[in-house]
Amino acid sequence: MSTDENLCVDQAITEINKNGYTILRGFVDQQGVEDLKRLADKYFKPLGMEARRAAAARDYSYSEFDSKEAARKSLLVQTREVDDLVTDQRVLSIAEAVLLEGPPYYRRVRTAGTGFKDAYTRERDVRSLHRDDAIYPVRIPGKPLVLNTLLAIDEFTPESGSTTFVPGSHLWDKPVDPDHETVAIEMDPGDLALFGGEVWHGHGQNKTNGRQRCLAMLYVCGWLQPFNDYNAAFSDEQLAELPENLAELI
Repeated sequence: MSTDENLCVDQAITEINKNGYTILRGFVDQQGVEDLKRLADKYFKPLGMEARRAAAARDYSYSEFDSKEAARKSLLVQTREVDDLVTDQRVLSIAEAVLLEGPPYYRRVRTAGTGFKDAYTRERDVRSLHRDDAIYPVRIPGKPLVLNTLLAIDEFTPESGSTTFVPGSHLWDKPVDPDHETVAIEMDPGDLALFGGEVWHGHGQNKTNGRQRCLAMLYVCGWLQPFNDYNAAFSDEQLAELPENLAELI
C-alpha cells in the first residue's frame, strides 16, 4: 500500500475502535461503480413477496443474501468479478487490526459472505438496532468477531434508508434501547462503510423513489465458523482454481 493508503487505513482503524464504524471515501472510482451496477443488474434477485414477508418476520430487510443458501448464491461462487474487492489489502488490513485475535495457528480473517443489498422503496422496511456479533456466543466489548462492509452503489442518505449507528456502543456491556438516538451515515457511490459486529446499528425506511444498492462483504475471525460454508458451496476443482489470496480467505 502507498503512504496515503496506510494513513487512510490507520485512521479507519482508529475510528472503528472509537466509534464502531468508519467510511472510506472514494473506495472505488466511477468506472468501478458502473461495473457494480452492471453486476447488480445481473446477479441481484429480490426476494419474492412470500419470502419477503417471512424475512420481515425475522427482522430481515434485504435480499437473498440473508437466506440459508447464501453461500451457494454468493457472488464468490457465481463470478470472479468481485475478487479484487473482497481481497482488497486496505480492507483486510483493517479487519486484521480490529477483529478479536485468536490462536496463532489459525488464519487471521475469513470471508463470510458477499452479495448485493437494496433497500426497498416506500415500504415498511426498517431494520431495528442489532449487533452482528450476536450470532456467536462469545463477547468481549470493543473487540468484534465480525467486520461488515457496505460498498455504496447508489447514494446513501437518511431519506433513502441509510445505515444507522449508535456511536461508541461497541464498548458498552449492555443492550441499547430500541429507540436510542442514532446517526445515519451518508455516502456517495463508491464510498465504503466498515463496522465491527459489536456496534449497535440498523437502517431506516427508503422514502425516496430511488434505489439504495450496495455490495456487502462480510469478514469474520479466522478461528470462527463463518456464517456461510464456502467449502460446501465450491467443488474441490473450483477451490483449486481460485486465486491464492481469495482461497486463503475461504
